[in-house]
Amino acid sequence: MPKENKNLEMVYQFLKEEEEKDKNQDRRYYRHNISLEYLDEKSVPLKGDNYKGDSDVEKEAEALLAFIDAISNEHLIKALKKLTKSDLEIIELKYRFGLSINEIAIKLSLNNESAKKRHQRAIAKLRKDLK
Repeated sequence: MPKENKNLEMVYQFLKEEEEKDKNQDRRYYRHNISLEYLDEKSVPLKGDNYKGDSDVEKEAEALLAFIDAISNEHLIKALKKLTKSDLEIIELKYRFGLSINEIAIKLSLNNESAKKRHQRAIAKLRKDLK
């Protein structure tokens, strides 16, 4: 008789564990589907290496147009053409793309002081040519 009780207890324990697994699975399924429905409603854009959100594209277009407007002056265009490639690159990164000196230094693998000095020299060359 005690053996039957033990077996019955084991069966009962097994059924209880299975029921608990089913409950957990139901909860996971429910959470998963609710999450998917929520994301579908929100139409969350996917981000990838080659994807840019609309706001990023708009900002880049506005920056480009502002840069083009800034260099529409013929004297400025001539002065920019006189700059070296590295000076022009720093000017473009700073004023077209709006990067800080620190960001420019990182992008060009320079220390902050070097990037700052190059920027100052490029601006000085432009000022000299525009006088």
